[in-house]
Amino acid sequence: FGARPCALAQGVECGGAAGEAHFVCDACFVECVRAFLKEDVRVQQLREGRMHCPKFPSECEGCAFADDRVAGHVPSDLFQDYLKVRIRMMEQRLVEAHEKRFQEMVAAELEKLRQMDEQQRKTGEARKHLVEEVLTAHCPRCGQAYLDFDGCCALKC
Repeated sequence: FGARPCALAQGVECGGAAGEAHFVCDACFVECVRAFLKEDVRVQQLREGRMHCPKFPSECEGCAFADDRVAGHVPSDLFQDYLKVRIRMMEQRLVEAHEKRFQEMVAAELEKLRQMDEQQRKTGEARKHLVEEVLTAHCPRCGQAYLDFDGCCALKC
């Protein structure tokens, strides 16, 4: 990848197809990681916060470098920054997955309500009232429901 010759031990090779792997010396790899960290968040998202071959995707379709390979070829402070991006991308994916699941649950509940007749809706509302207001212990002062109430009345608001 770089213009100057160096030993294979002083760099990293991407996981390109057999005979198609690209070699990047450590100095160039460090600069590639720095450039990746400065990339737009959307580019980082498309790459799932992972470092790919510098020729990806135009000339190389190899998979991303494993984190331990990145760690072995960049300074520790740069690797920490790289990990922060990876963690941020993973957290974002988790949030998106939870939001999608929540939206699916809301849609399913709305569909369930649409399919109920008036009597079933009234029965559901009465059940909800019984569970939330009658069967759940509440503070007599503020009305806050007690969590994990075990029967002891020596509670403070």
